[in-house]
Amino acid sequence: MNNPSDCLDPTKNTPGITDAVTRAQYQPKFSVIVPFYNAAETLTKAIYSILQQSWPAYEIILVDDGSTDNSAKIATAFKSHQVHYYYQENQGVSAARNFGVARASGDWLCFLDADDWYYPDRLTLHGEWIQQQPELDLLTGDFDYWVDGDNAIKRSLAQTPAGQYLLKKFPNHTQLIFDDHALSLFVGKHFGDTHTLSVRKTLFQQSGGYPTEFKVCEDVSLLIRLCQQSHRIGAVTQPLAAYYIHPSSATRANPLFAQQQTLAAYKKLIKEPFKPAIHAGIKIALRSAYLDLAYCQLNQHLNWAALKSMSQGFFNREVTLRDLLSVTKSALGN
Repeated sequence: MNNPSDCLDPTKNTPGITDAVTRAQYQPKFSVIVPFYNAAETLTKAIYSILQQSWPAYEIILVDDGSTDNSAKIATAFKSHQVHYYYQENQGVSAARNFGVARASGDWLCFLDADDWYYPDRLTLHGEWIQQQPELDLLTGDFDYWVDGDNAIKRSLAQTPAGQYLLKKFPNHTQLIFDDHALSLFVGKHFGDTHTLSVRKTLFQQSGGYPTEFKVCEDVSLLIRLCQQSHRIGAVTQPLAAYYIHPSSATRANPLFAQQQTLAAYKKLIKEPFKPAIHAGIKIALRSAYLDLAYCQLNQHLNWAALKSMSQGFFNREVTLRDLLSVTKSALGN
């Protein structure tokens, strides 16, 4: 039986052409999808960051999710053979991203939210690596967190157990390949984000796209399914993009709702038949979701709700006795 990764390598089994020549000729075609809703203040910067890539995007797909501000006028001003504009009634970011994917003609997909932006070599760092190793089907990388003004406050990769493990395993490397342990840690707490993700369109389609039932954690749900289906995952250590910490985001505007949605998403995922490395990662994430919800409830003086959440988690063997006692101590002490 053929190696499963062979079908993902367009340079294999090409008569009369050496691997070296074919790899050099293969040009991944990146379709970059930008969903937006009332993003007039930031959309121009996001689009320009794609147009100014050192590796040109094959196409840029702008999906207007029912904006009522000046966003449509800004987006349509960029329309060209490379930039395509679409409108849909407001359905949320997941539906908008899926809408864009359905209209993408590239073989690789990338995403960018309208309040973030790419660094100039974001596509180059992935495109050149794909040329070297066409068996890769899922790529991510580091990014910077930004706040108001020109302030990058921290990076993503080294802040997570998965990033720390990979950096230690591959010292002085700029390209990191996942093993099963890295995969578990990555699912447990991922580095990178939607705007650092490059995924084969076929893999995205096999994974079912972005789930639309959750307003929070939809990106993580898809990421886990992509990891389940992927044959080879890589990450670059260079920062690829900027993530703007928006004070009005769903997570920050209503943290209790966000944590409830996150816990619900992981409770659904833990029941699915994922491979062992991914299931182990979901268990890590589920435990963290219980704790995050409980401490959010404590911060809002919902002490009994926090105790109920943790008791349920302990009863289901999804948190430890130490976790339960820690939250109980905090709840009774407030």
